Amino acid sequence: MSLQGSYEVRRVDLSSGFPVPGAHVALPPGYYDDLAFAGPMVVLPGTTGSLAVSLHYEGLSPSYAGTVILDDGVLRPEQTDGHTGASRLTGGPPGWMFGYNDLHTGFGFYALRVTPDGVHATEHEGLISGFYTDIVHANDRVYATSGEVVDVSDPASPSRAGSFAFAGESVLPLDAPSRLLMLSSDYSEPPTLRLLDTETFAQVDAIEFDLEHPEVSRLVSTNGSTLAFIARDGFFDDPSQIVVMPNPFND
Repeated sequence: MSLQGSYEVRRVDLSSGFPVPGAHVALPPGYYDDLAFAGPMVVLPGTTGSLAVSLHYEGLSPSYAGTVILDDGVLRPEQTDGHTGASRLTGGPPGWMFGYNDLHTGFGFYALRVTPDGVHATEHEGLISGFYTDIVHANDRVYATSGEVVDVSDPASPSRAGSFAFAGESVLPLDAPSRLLMLSSDYSEPPTLRLLDTETFAQVDAIEFDLEHPEVSRLVSTNGSTLAFIARDGFFDDPSQIVVMPNPFND
């Protein structure tokens, strides 16, 4: 987890069913050698202690400060440049990650090659667009909350696979073949959970929620049967609510 105030990350053990805090790890400085906090993070496949971190600066726009890899807290020497790069981060096949610049109008998509000396980024344009767009990797594709879908079956040469007619705050690929959940919120409409077909890019089903807190985000699931997300009013001092529910689209 990210400890923004102290510019650290901390391991949390969830194996017992209850969170058990572990050791603190100090983050390296960002690309301009200033203190930076952890934004999106990815644990490298097949490891428990190798962590990729998208670093960010407090109070600076764009805030992106480079992507680094830590092995049990030890920094690999090669990191990406700051300012423009993978401000959003998601996993990939062994040896790869993917990123997206959601902080300014470059809107670049990044193939990030992971090597023993660090991380190396290649930018690809015209695949995803939009500010504050998040990305999730699954089954040789990267799904964006803006609706675009990127084919990463060849990680070095990503290409557009298609797009949905919807956008949301969170997307969640399911184990069920060709199925994806998208969670959307709009103050003029109730929050909506959509079941989407990843082959036809069509909506299969949708359900609206009558929630006291209409802004929703961070849709997650450990098994596809139970879903959880955060709901809030959108004000800085508004307490968040964690909503846990069965997947309404399960047969």
